[in-house]
Amino acid sequence: MKSILFLTNLLPYPGKSGGTQTTLKKLDNFIKEGFEVSFVFMKTKDTSEELFSEFISLYSDTCHIFYEINDNNVRSVASFAKSFLEGIPLNIYRNRCASLTATVNNLIDENNFDIIFCDHLEMFQYVPSKVYAKTIMLEHNAEYMIWRRYAKQVKNLILKAGIFFESSRMKKYELNACDKLRFVIIAPSDKKYVSKRNEDKFIDTYHPANDFMLQLPLPENKDNNLNLLFIGTMSWIANYQGVFWFIDKVLPHIVEKIPNTVFHVIGKFNGETPKVDNKNVILHGFVDDIEPYYKDANIFVCPLLFGSGIKIKVLDAMYRGLPLVTTTVGAENLSLISGEHCFIEDDPEKMAEAIIKLYENKNLAFQFANKSRDLAKKKYTWEVENKKVMNMIQTIYNEVEI
Repeated sequence: MKSILFLTNLLPYPGKSGGTQTTLKKLDNFIKEGFEVSFVFMKTKDTSEELFSEFISLYSDTCHIFYEINDNNVRSVASFAKSFLEGIPLNIYRNRCASLTATVNNLIDENNFDIIFCDHLEMFQYVPSKVYAKTIMLEHNAEYMIWRRYAKQVKNLILKAGIFFESSRMKKYELNACDKLRFVIIAPSDKKYVSKRNEDKFIDTYHPANDFMLQLPLPENKDNNLNLLFIGTMSWIANYQGVFWFIDKVLPHIVEKIPNTVFHVIGKFNGETPKVDNKNVILHGFVDDIEPYYKDANIFVCPLLFGSGIKIKVLDAMYRGLPLVTTTVGAENLSLISGEHCFIEDDPEKMAEAIIKLYENKNLAFQFANKSRDLAKKKYTWEVENKKVMNMIQTIYNEVEI
């Protein structure tokens, strides 16, 4: 039986966000393929004890589970100052845990793992140089580009300069990590940011997440309210900013023409779900079952202004068969053609016009839903992704044997 050391920064269970869905799917596939998996992660103050216990109960019979407590996982001026003094990016510092370093080193010393799977750039710091040649890293995003794009959205000049500085520190760290390891799994458009030479070590990924929804029937067309839907973790600044940009800049143009519009936002906020003084907006916060919202929605909107990698929320909308309106950032890395699979608009008024057009033209909405779903079925499934990972693992086996 081949063995894998799987390193990730947070408990991925139950896989409700895009990133944790991908992590959990990777873990499940390794178990399904018959690998002996040692799964290592960090608990933080935000880790639910109930979900932690559920995860241990579900996975303790199929893999070896190790974890350590990370009390360092906070965003603050003090954390930034300490990260600066230590000469490492803030995100890396926030995921630094001495006890986890000891745990990983002991595991590697005591076991001759065939593969090291490094989930997230933040976990590169735990990979000893002696196992770089058999390490695969999953880059969920080109991390430094998120900081760089975020800086462009910030108006405060001091904050803008600080974020640009952080993006430069992250770039240096990220390029070094990608250069050291054997394979890096990354979204196609992010590849150019981490490799000038476009080496074979960089493997395209699309994070198929919930491709099981391809088996569900298409939601029925509705003739009632215009129900717009967004699903995404609202503690993530790109989602938060995009949603409130849509509420402020796009939604008023829609409501002017279609007063019975309701924008449903699903996703957990930092702290309590805020209240908005807008009868056309409902912030639901976290919900256990999102399927009823998919069924009631006329159109899925993804109004992201910055970000990186694959937008799993967009893929999920394609799987579920919802007409889609998004921005260039939201459609990034996917073979979506505006006017054929969806509408891609960055201008607020044009985005509003696109949404109104889809609502008024049910045939066009149905065509978009079918064509984007067919595209997802052809190119973006776990079957395709898992074959890529198994090919990487086989390459490493062959090289190590040689």
